[in-house]
Amino acid sequence: AQSLLKIGAPLDAARHFRRAGDAQGQNHLNYLLISGNLFLKHGLVGEGYDAAKRALALVANDPQALELYYRALRQTCLFDEIEQENARLLHKLQQNDAEAAAVDNPFSNISWCADEKINARIRPRTLLQPATPAMRAARQARPHLWADKLRIGYLSSDFYDSHATMQLFQGVMHSHDPARFDVTYFCFSDPQQLRQDGNGRDRYPNLLPIGHLDDTQAADLIRSRGIDILVDLKGHTQGCRPNLINRGLAPVQAAYLGFPGSGNGIDCDYVISDRIVTPDSSRPYYHEKLCRLPDSYQCNDALFRPR
Repeated sequence: AQSLLKIGAPLDAARHFRRAGDAQGQNHLNYLLISGNLFLKHGLVGEGYDAAKRALALVANDPQALELYYRALRQTCLFDEIEQENARLLHKLQQNDAEAAAVDNPFSNISWCADEKINARIRPRTLLQPATPAMRAARQARPHLWADKLRIGYLSSDFYDSHATMQLFQGVMHSHDPARFDVTYFCFSDPQQLRQDGNGRDRYPNLLPIGHLDDTQAADLIRSRGIDILVDLKGHTQGCRPNLINRGLAPVQAAYLGFPGSGNGIDCDYVISDRIVTPDSSRPYYHEKLCRLPDSYQCNDALFRPR
């Protein structure tokens, strides 16, 4: 399995990891988890679901196996099982069960759970250190030189024209007044995703790739541009980099468009939203201030999309 993984055959590797897991020798649970994650990553949802079920058969309440199971289940069409498991998980979350909160993720949680109090407690497993008021204060106190033009940075992994974010956002990119704003787009799109681009990236101004940089290198690069306002277009969606944002990249940091909820644990000062997504009743469950647009928070491209 390791050899197949190293030569770029992840699905064959996943099948061998599954065989190793079924052998019930040393590390058999880990092998099934690796297998399930590889299957899901490469689009074989049924195989990933099966690996998760096998893992739970070995250790019924293992947190990693449960997280894999819920992630796989919600990509299937097993609606009766989804409804049953959602009800079971909701009951645990209502009882403030910390383990139950750990097996869900923010993106999934807002998709099935309408209780914003619960939504606000869910943290992504990939978040190394959730943002704190002290972290925010240190970022805002960092010396910063302001210029005549407002320097805005947008951060995303979705800078290719077939992605839904760009279907909405492309026109915005071309509508900033260059006399007032200096705009940079920090791109960490996956090279495989970029193959889906239909040459839309050729139109994107000031696109700066940072996908090849780790968080330390990317943070240094973004800070070197003197960004005044950094806008995260991802939130808790696939491919996000919350640990990069939490390094403190700009004196003002805001979340927009990609995720219609609070960036739990992510250091942003504002959420750009509207009165539908964030009515007044939502305020207690957002650590960010609500910057509500008058009509709809969701832009739509009027320049390049067919009308």
